[in-house]
Amino acid sequence: ADAVTVSLLSTPQGGVQWLPELLAQLPADCRLAVLPEFCFGNDPQNAEAIVHAMTVACRDYPDLLLATTLCMPVAEGDAPEVVLVGAAGIVERQFQLHATDPFPDICPAGGLNLVDVSWGRIALLTADDLRYPEVAKLAAIGGAQVLVVPGSLREPWEASLGLPSRAAENRLCLVYSSEPLEGCAGMIADLERDFTIMTPWEERRFDGMINQPLITAQSLEQPVTSACIHPIAATNKLMSESTDLIQDRPWRLSGGLVADIL
Repeated sequence: ADAVTVSLLSTPQGGVQWLPELLAQLPADCRLAVLPEFCFGNDPQNAEAIVHAMTVACRDYPDLLLATTLCMPVAEGDAPEVVLVGAAGIVERQFQLHATDPFPDICPAGGLNLVDVSWGRIALLTADDLRYPEVAKLAAIGGAQVLVVPGSLREPWEASLGLPSRAAENRLCLVYSSEPLEGCAGMIADLERDFTIMTPWEERRFDGMINQPLITAQSLEQPVTSACIHPIAATNKLMSESTDLIQDRPWRLSGGLVADIL
């Protein structure tokens, strides 16, 4: 799709039972709403009930998809999983790809799932997985247009530098919801549609910025932050003639870092 309205949601103060009241504040044309990581707690025994409550809340909005991260019970122990839920239930799910300090003993997921929805191709990532730059690149190689991340900021630099970098480095839209941390929270990162150098630009004049993401910061006061993204813009990775943003990176510069594992 050319333009899609998406939203970031803060944690419902009354828990999952207040989710319908929160969704009622969304724009009428909203197609995706993202909640912070573990916003309804991280007890795996509650995961099924939370998914059910999310499904019921979406039934009044048949075109809406709702995402968060839950702690799911698995054979090897509890593990974070991003769930994308609609009016009919779970549309897609993505277990975490890396063991991390909060979950050191999980069996990581075997791959990255991409899901095609009516308005684009999206990748679901946990907050910890997004901290690995290679994961966003894998999503871009797979044709993803939007990164959907129920987030959890650990350091302020993630909001000012880390999140915009993931969008810019891979030319991907980013929808990242987080609880506030030191005066910042999540963001919606959109893309300029005029991108390839030395081609006619229709919407803006060249100002020295080629691929600066268009950032809408998550509100610290309001429970809903909405913005329009353009997933179709993510399909153009051609920065200049014969220079693809993803395929033509000079990987030889990192040769010294990976020499021992090649």
